[in-house]
Amino acid sequence: MLTIGDSIVLILCILFTLALYQHFWFKEQQPEPAAYLVIHTANTTQSIALPQQRTISISGALGTSLLQIDQQQVRFLSSPCHNKLCIAHGWIKHTGEVNACVPNKISIQLLTQNRTFDSINY
Repeated sequence: MLTIGDSIVLILCILFTLALYQHFWFKEQQPEPAAYLVIHTANTTQSIALPQQRTISISGALGTSLLQIDQQQVRFLSSPCHNKLCIAHGWIKHTGEVNACVPNKISIQLLTQNRTFDSINY
């Protein structure tokens, strides 16, 4: 049986755990907007400023992939790969997001001027 003191300690522990969870997990931080797009192919790496609105052709192992840049977001428009998973992925909008056409050996990533690190980088 729980005494009144045990119940108070249990409730305080639960409230403290919920407060920590709220603070560290749901803490909404404004992500820094992406400044540029990095395109990796089997042979090259290039950076492109994002504020531009345009379509880019990238040559890969299987053929040419088309990328569309619009309002600081990027997507694959077309690719010669079989499954078209890179196209189905859609827009990448947030800093650090990555999309890749693995059969065509092309990957794209959005980055900022100030690179931040998370547990994946560790």
